[in-house]
Amino acid sequence: MRNLLFLFLLIGCTKSNSTNPDTYPQEKMLDVAYGTDARQKMDVYLAANHDTTTPFIVFIHGGGWTAGNKEDMHGFRDHFLTKGISSASISYRYVSGSVHHEELMADVTKAINLIQEMDNWHSRKTKFILCGGSAGAHMALLYTYKYASQAQVGAVISMAGPTKLDQVKFWNMQNLLALSVW
Repeated sequence: MRNLLFLFLLIGCTKSNSTNPDTYPQEKMLDVAYGTDARQKMDVYLAANHDTTTPFIVFIHGGGWTAGNKEDMHGFRDHFLTKGISSASISYRYVSGSVHHEELMADVTKAINLIQEMDNWHSRKTKFILCGGSAGAHMALLYTYKYASQAQVGAVISMAGPTKLDQVKFWNMQNLLALSVW
């Protein structure tokens, strides 16, 4: 319930047209590589009049950790851009025999690190909002509560994310495929 309330508050937020000379025009950058794997790409949308105080959402798609891509979150990304909120929608490596939750968390880390390193994007460096659906929500929650530094994530929005995080079978590919809920 708290996450839904936060989501509604965020949707209602608009960034005022700033008279600050240190604001920048809207930008859309597609397929920005944040790693060497073909799936480690993100679409970055920087809102009009953005600066280092503009909210920044990192969207993580669902798909049972084995499907989906950054385009699945385009409706959210486009909506928040009209509200003056910047975002990045990431694709991550799929779970496999050699890719486990540690690698997925490394993908989130690499994406956030790239956003922080890109000084020419003139975006915030801390207090990111992580928003995910289903498996992406699980990743957002796990990253926030176990892997992120205290200043790195300011909020997390879970849209139908599994929260029984101590179940190893969610990360074991053979067991994942055997689960009746998938």
